[in-house]
Amino acid sequence: MNSINHILHHTGKRFAISDIHGCAHTFIALLEKIAFTHNDTLYILGDMISRGKRSKKTIKTILSLQNDGYSVIPIRGNHEQFIISEFEKNDINSFYTLCKKMKMLWLFEDKNTIHIKHIYKQFFFNLPYYISLENILLSHAGFDFSSTHIFENTYAMLNQRSCIYTELVPDSIKVIHGHTPISIEKIKRSILSGSPIINIDNGCVYKSNSKQRGNLVCIDIDNFDLYIQKNIE
Repeated sequence: MNSINHILHHTGKRFAISDIHGCAHTFIALLEKIAFTHNDTLYILGDMISRGKRSKKTIKTILSLQNDGYSVIPIRGNHEQFIISEFEKNDINSFYTLCKKMKMLWLFEDKNTIHIKHIYKQFFFNLPYYISLENILLSHAGFDFSSTHIFENTYAMLNQRSCIYTELVPDSIKVIHGHTPISIEKIKRSILSGSPIINIDNGCVYKSNSKQRGNLVCIDIDNFDLYIQKNIE
């Protein structure tokens, strides 16, 4: 299974962002807001693509940051998995139809061969399902704590809409995920209450006039400070 046990000595801050969904301008603005540096580490909790208008720019921004020596570690969400799973079926027409629907035709070398550009194929297929830190677990949608082997249920990591059996989360562990949009108030409440599970998806792509919705949220995973950037697409 694709996973990362990411226990490294870090000198800067550690951040997590989820569900960018092609909102590249908002993503870049949030990076500026957190004053992201080469000493910091940014974990992106999946669903970087689809729904928003700038999926390509989002991925290219992530790749550019990595190439420039920034520590940016993305994991897969259900929307990345759509691309991966359909490609693995080896049905060219079906895969092309999906990518066209998701406005992802930029993945291809050309329309005649339908080969994915190497840089994008490598990016998507190397995405881990989760990241395990010394006291933090990161995934797109959480984990199945009803199982004694929580890292085996990849479907839960990508798709589950609620984390049940939260009482089974060890006291020393915090789980941070996205996938299901909730209000800023609920995000803050989960932090203030000491909840073992923190959902940071505020539905950025669903642009809203409400202060409670339509933001891209970043959390400092060491002190749980929040940084909030309104959708500016």
